[in-house]
Amino acid sequence: ISKLANHRVEKVEDVCKVGDMMWVKVTDIDEKGRVNLSHKDAVKEIEAKKAAGEPVKKSVQRPPGAAERAPPRPLQQEDKNVIWIIGILVALAVIALVIKIFLRTQSQNVLARFELPEGSDKPFYQDPATGKKYDKEAYDKHLEAAVRQFSNPQLQSISDRRQKKPDLWNDLLSEAARRELLQRANTAPEEDEDEETLEDINERIAPFFWVEQAAGASVGLSTGTYLQDVFAARADEGFTGSGEDWNSLAEAYLEDEPALRARLQFDSQEDLFSVYCRDTETLETFITGFKDACEDRERITRLFAQAKKA
Repeated sequence: ISKLANHRVEKVEDVCKVGDMMWVKVTDIDEKGRVNLSHKDAVKEIEAKKAAGEPVKKSVQRPPGAAERAPPRPLQQEDKNVIWIIGILVALAVIALVIKIFLRTQSQNVLARFELPEGSDKPFYQDPATGKKYDKEAYDKHLEAAVRQFSNPQLQSISDRRQKKPDLWNDLLSEAARRELLQRANTAPEEDEDEETLEDINERIAPFFWVEQAAGASVGLSTGTYLQDVFAARADEGFTGSGEDWNSLAEAYLEDEPALRARLQFDSQEDLFSVYCRDTETLETFITGFKDACEDRERITRLFAQAKKA
């Protein structure tokens, strides 16, 4: 406080308050790094310089003997790499958390489809966490259809997975994956040198396309590429040429083939018609006959009529 002014100062607030900018001079830095400042010495030097006509610079001058503080070290490439790695790890952790939450929500939505009402006498699976009961037969069929879509490596990974704590639904999925792997191993077709090539099949059924699966095969069609003039002529009836419209036509074609229909699984989307069958001969029989019907304008007209009624 004695360094604030040339006169006696009772309180610091008599000279300055918090936030004021003022000139100071560093008069001493002790061994512990504590800095002694003097406002009155700084003012005295400034007035002397002004009297001598010297310019007063707003800069900090260190007292003699004071050590100069080293400037901060610029970031090296190694530092930047570490920052990048940390950022990537954090991003991956966030993505993994979001995916986990999404999958859990999806799983709950799927289960809701199989929940049994109170008093149902159907065989059931009971969720240990919630006590809710789910249709056993329907859920087993759902798992059987789901695991058919996986490749063998994916099935092997699922079947080998071990949970830290018991989980009914993961255990059921693992068991379904093991059954599917065993069935594929037992039904693996023998190679036939005279078998029609994939290129031959695709050429014969175009614009439909054939996709070999680990067990069986699928046939697809990108919507908007076939019979668009026919769909356009029936736009006022609600037909747009979507995958669902092609599903309706296929179902109409199969009305007289119930045995064939029972072996096919449709999984079409808005922009894709898709049908799967474990038995490739059955699938080939269907798509060949269905394409012939599509090429016959009289037959395709009847199919549209049937699909409309459906």
